[in-house]
Order: sequence, then structure tokens, then C-alpha cells
Amino acid sequence: MKPERPTGIAVTLGVLLALTAAGLIAAAPALLKSWYGFDVPVTHPTQPVSEPGGEAIEVVFGFDGEVNADGVPAPWQSQVIRGSLDVSIVHGSRCPDTRAVRISSDRSHFILWHGASPYDPETFPILEWSWKVDALPPGGDVRTRREIPFVGETRNDKAAQVLVGFEGDEVLSYVWDTSAPVGTTIDEWSPVAAIQTQVVESGPENLGRWLDYRINVRDDYERLYGKPPGRVLGLSIQINSNHTASHADATICEIRAVIESF
Repeated sequence: MKPERPTGIAVTLGVLLALTAAGLIAAAPALLKSWYGFDVPVTHPTQPVSEPGGEAIEVVFGFDGEVNADGVPAPWQSQVIRGSLDVSIVHGSRCPDTRAVRISSDRSHFILWHGASPYDPETFPILEWSWKVDALPPGGDVRTRREIPFVGETRNDKAAQVLVGFEGDEVLSYVWDTSAPVGTTIDEWSPVAAIQTQVVESGPENLGRWLDYRINVRDDYERLYGKPPGRVLGLSIQINSNHTASHADATICEIRAVIESF
């Protein structure tokens, strides 16, 4: 049975809040878009890494830069949406030669983003990363997103989320969800971008274990948006547990976009 849609006062309130949000968005579109990797000033361009023979084989989004006062390594930047920022640099057993980032949320919601020198996902279609989640937000469920912005219950909290921002203000999002099964795909509401979210891990079975991913974002984009992708403009990492008033904790190694045969 489908949930009942909000009506009457709820709809009116939703419209008013949406219009208010639209005013805020109009005042700061670059900030909001940067949450998804859009419009980020690239002070340290992420360039493709080449083999000795000269062929570019990967684009690396790592955590080995100088650590800023907020604990975030350059050139990553942070934005706190709710609560506080809790980021630390660690050495994960899955990536012993590079640094990993640990993100922790106590009733909070924040994003780390990394702008790139735009690259073609046709050249680097595969996105690879490893992550480990130690705490999931109890009851978190990406399927409980609001149909009307700011109105109704939502438990759309996630311990770990990787987002890829494309030209055209379109995003692919990959999440470890508490409740929604692997393979769930959600068209999420956003005031600044189209977002297609896919659940790649679910539930507590693999808590505390390092898991590896190798995903063809070019194929996912074409399947979900029905057209070839534009260039990738950047990546974001997100964690939130504010809706469920709970705790979440994850560690992520460097993220790499690589050629298909790599």
C-alpha cells in the first residue's frame, strides 16, 4: 500500500517552506551545488595519473594532503549541515600505503567534497573505493525521503555515501543503508541537482569489515538518466544521523576513477 500523500495544510506549508528554501538557494547556489561536487574552485587540480609510457590510467581522490584546522585534508573541503564536524585521518588496513578518512556523526549531517579537473567518464568509467562502517544509524532508510520538501517524517540517514557530480547538475550516489536492500534505487529530491541514489550495502552484517567496490559509473549514469554522461566535476562523501537522532561511523580509503581494463 502506498503511503498517503500530504494534503491541505501540510501541502501549503510544504510549498511555503520550499519557496523559502528557494530564496536561500538563490542567495547561495554555489555553496549548495558544491555539496555534490559542482562549482568547486579547484585550487589543487586532480589530474589523471599516467603510466611510464604516458597513458593516463586513473584519477585519484586521496587524503594525503595537508590537514586543515578542521581536520579535513586538502584539497577536500567541508560543509556542516546539522550538528558538528567530526573528521580524522587514519591508516586503514585496506590502504596501508595511503591515508584514510574517518567520519563520525552524532545527530549530525556533514559533507566533504573534492573538486576535480573535469574528466571524461568514458575514459575513466570505473570508480573504486574501500570503506568500513562501524556504526549504522538505527532505523535509517533512504526510502523514507520526503515527497514534499521539509514536510513529513524522514529517516533518510546514512553511515557512508559517495556522490559523483556530473555536468548538467546530475549526481550518482552510492550508499550503505541501514534498512533498504542492496539494489534499491531512489530518485532523491534536491533543490540544486538531480540525484539517483543506489544502495550498494545494507544492514549490520558486515559492520567492522572492509568492503571493496568497483562500479561502472558510466553505465550506471546511462541506465538511470537515459543518456551518455557529461564530464565528472568532483566527488563528495556524506554522513548523517540527524533524522534518527543517533550515531554513525565510517572510514573510507582513497577513491579512484580508473580505465576499464585497469
